[in-house]
Amino acid sequence: MGILYKSRTAMNENGLIKMYKTFIEPYFLYALQVWGHSVKSDTDTINILQNKVIRIVYNCKRSDDAWNENHGRILNIQELHQKVITRICYKHHANFLPKQFSKEI
Repeated sequence: MGILYKSRTAMNENGLIKMYKTFIEPYFLYALQVWGHSVKSDTDTINILQNKVIRIVYNCKRSDDAWNENHGRILNIQELHQKVITRICYKHHANFLPKQFSKEI
């Protein structure tokens, strides 16, 4: 998060979003299939962290709603989880998963 914070004066929003997707989003995606369903509220630690990142990217104050500035360019944790699960279901139905894994599903 520090690199985003320091870069926000030198980069525009699109550059910051690319940095977010390169450096931070992979941490959110790691094993999201396993733990993503447990995120239920905005007070979960992972949502609080993501809100901080969004405020840094869009240069919003704590009282502002940075998600209104987002316009769908960055997915929240629940949306990321849904996207990952949808992708796995598609691969299962298209027989792209390894056979051993498909048997377990």
